[in-house]
Amino acid sequence: MSRAKELLDTLPSKWDPRKSQPEDHEGDSLEMNAPEDADNFDYHITTTGTLSDIFRVFTDQDWTPTNEVLAQQVKHDSNEHMIIIATDGSCVDNGQESAVARAGIYLGPENAGNRSIKLPKHVGDVPITQSNQAAELVVAKVAPELIQRMTPMTLETDSKYVISHLTSSLKKMEDTGYPNVNNADIIRAMVANYRRREGPTSIVWVKGHNGHPGNEAADALAGAATNKDREDAIALEIPPELKVTGVKLNALTQKLAYNAI
Repeated sequence: MSRAKELLDTLPSKWDPRKSQPEDHEGDSLEMNAPEDADNFDYHITTTGTLSDIFRVFTDQDWTPTNEVLAQQVKHDSNEHMIIIATDGSCVDNGQESAVARAGIYLGPENAGNRSIKLPKHVGDVPITQSNQAAELVVAKVAPELIQRMTPMTLETDSKYVISHLTSSLKKMEDTGYPNVNNADIIRAMVANYRRREGPTSIVWVKGHNGHPGNEAADALAGAATNKDREDAIALEIPPELKVTGVKLNALTQKLAYNAI
């Protein structure tokens, strides 16, 4: 027994069967007290299937994978009050060199978490496209940062583009490595933010500019960012244990391989 323990003690926590692992909790029900028309964010991070599902190619050579593991449990039976966060993004002179993207986050009347964001032109070496879509992604990314991770959350957005990247398109985009996808750096950071949460998350589409209180308030906050003297700083760093690079082996096609070379 002591020899077995010595051998197990040499394993990083990610591979140690004695440690808490994501799959210990990922069987939990995704049910939550959310609107009937909501999409629930799938926080699962464990890869299952064959070896071709596990291996990835054309990964980032400048990044060393971590042996740390994210193993928090999403608490679906939390008694915490659900927070509804409305977001909206827009762009002045969209598609032109003079374009200015701005966005708003609304949690409630005079709430300290309300935000008016003027998108920066760059985050480090990453250029930020000034567009409606980039603005919508940025506020969807920032929204969960404004509340405690364990607090149940509903994101209200009029952007089907955002909803798609958080739900139906997520697996395919990660499997194929976001090939030629605009705003990929923002999307990756957004997804990582939701995976870090410890409370259930739902996403609801609302029709924009149709009198919806949250959407109208978020739109007003976005408009207020236009006259800001300075751009707002946003972070795109992703925790090492949540960073996914390259292409999944069983999703690799000749075209993807050609583009990656």
